[in-house]
Amino acid sequence: MKLDLRIDGEKISVLCEIPVQKDSYSFALAHTLDLQDAFNNSEKITPDSAELYEMEFRPPMKKYTFSGLQNGILQFSYSGTLEGFFLFMEEELYHYSLYNGWYPVGFDAEEDCDIVVHQDDSYELINGVYRPDSRDWYYSTKGQSLKDCNILLINKAKSFHSCQGKVSVWYFDQTYADSVGQILEAYTSINEFYVSLYGNDKVTETSIVILPEKYHIGAYQRDHLTVFSELNVDPKQLRHHLAHELGHNYAFGADCNTWEDWLNETHAEWSALLYELVHDPDFFEQQIKEQIREYRGTGSLRPNGDQRLSDVHETGTLLYYDLYRKYGAEGIRTLLQTFDQLPIKNTAHFLNALSKKDERLCAAIQKHIESPGNFSF
Repeated sequence: MKLDLRIDGEKISVLCEIPVQKDSYSFALAHTLDLQDAFNNSEKITPDSAELYEMEFRPPMKKYTFSGLQNGILQFSYSGTLEGFFLFMEEELYHYSLYNGWYPVGFDAEEDCDIVVHQDDSYELINGVYRPDSRDWYYSTKGQSLKDCNILLINKAKSFHSCQGKVSVWYFDQTYADSVGQILEAYTSINEFYVSLYGNDKVTETSIVILPEKYHIGAYQRDHLTVFSELNVDPKQLRHHLAHELGHNYAFGADCNTWEDWLNETHAEWSALLYELVHDPDFFEQQIKEQIREYRGTGSLRPNGDQRLSDVHETGTLLYYDLYRKYGAEGIRTLLQTFDQLPIKNTAHFLNALSKKDERLCAAIQKHIESPGNFSF
C-alpha cells in the first residue's frame, strides 16, 4: 500500500494506492476522514457500504467495502481532521499513528506501507529518510515488529535534541534538560542489563520523543522508538517507565488487540522489575506493594474470552510475583527468555515451550488462564 500524505494545519490529505487481486476490498478509516474520489484501474467507482465500526485502541472508525473490482490498482483519496490518543497537529509537532486511524487498516488492508510525507527538512521525520531532490520524506513499515504508520514530524527550530551513543532524545521543553540527561544515563544502564538478562542485544539506534505536555496518557514503544506523553513524574518512576518500554524490545509479538496481550505487558513489566530488583530493591518492593494494594481483578488471564483484559498490566504482573516468591528471579528469567525465543508469539506456543523447561511454571500459568485464581501473597 502506498500513501501520499500532505498536511495543512490540523487537516491531512492522503492519496492511497493499493494493488488488488480480488473482486472486493474492505478497510477501515477514522470516521472523521471523508473518502473522496476512488478509481479501479482509472475507472471511477464508489464504495458499496460505509458503516461505523469499533476497533481496539482507535477512535470510532468507518468500514468501507468496494466490490466488483478488476485485478489491478484501487486508488482513492481522503481528507479531514483526526482524534484519539497521542495526537498533535501543531507547528512544533505533527504526530499521529494507529491510535488515530489515519490510514486504512483491518479486513483486507495491507500491513506494509510505503509513505511519502510532503514536508521539507526544516522538520525531522523520526525513522524517515529525507529525499532532497523531491524535498519530501519517505517512511516504510516493512520489517516492523508492530506495523504502524507512525508519523512523528518534529519542527527542528521549535524542539531540542540530545544524543548519547546510539540513543537520540527529542523534546520541546527546555526545562526537561536535566530529566533528559537522566534518561540517557538510565537508557545505557537498562540496555546493558537487558543484554545480560536475555543474552542478546535487540536495540540498535533508537529515538526517544518526549511529547509536549497535553494530556497524561503514558508511553508507547515501537521499533527504534520510545514515546513519552510527559515527564511530570518522580525520577525513579520515569526510569521504571523507560525500562518497561525498552522491555518491549524483547516482550512483543503477541496480538495486542486480544487477551494474548498479557504476554507482551507481563514480560515487559517483569523485565523492568528485574532491573529494579538489581539496581533499586526498595523501589522494586514499592512497585509490587502498590500493584497489590490497587488490584481489583479476578486473577484470571482470560476472564472475557478473546477480549483484551482491562487490567492486562496488572494480572500477569502479580501472577509472576507469585511465581517469583516460589521460584526466585531465575524462574522469572526462564519465563522471559522462553517468550523472547518463541518463533510464534501466543499463549499456546509459550506454554508448550515452557512445559519442556519447567512444568511447575507451566502448570501455574495454565491455572490462571480461564478461571479466577488466588495469589498466595
